[in-house]
Amino acid sequence: MLPAGQLSEQATRFAERLANGPTVAHGVTKQITAAVRRGGAGEADRITGEAIGPLFETDDLRNAVESFLAEGPGKATFEGK
Repeated sequence: MLPAGQLSEQATRFAERLANGPTVAHGVTKQITAAVRRGGAGEADRITGEAIGPLFETDDLRNAVESFLAEGPGKATFEGK
């Protein structure tokens, strides 16, 4: 629960964090979520392989994997590239 008057500020921070995050991955998440809504887990499974392909060409995925291997989970940073 947010104190009165902080909703707009907190929403703006959250939106900025999303916009500055792994934008290609966010797009893939939206595709898979839409597939679940259309046809359930089976539809999501059907499109996931193709949907995630572009992620392997991003700097963010390469950096996240390197960070995970070097520092452990939860420490990756994203630049939206």
